[in-house]
Amino acid sequence: MSGNEEEALDRRSDGED
Repeated sequence: MSGNEEEALDRRSDGED
């Protein structure tokens, strides 16, 4: 399961946290 970190960065960039 790769790309997990990339997804987290994408979400953080959006500021949807």
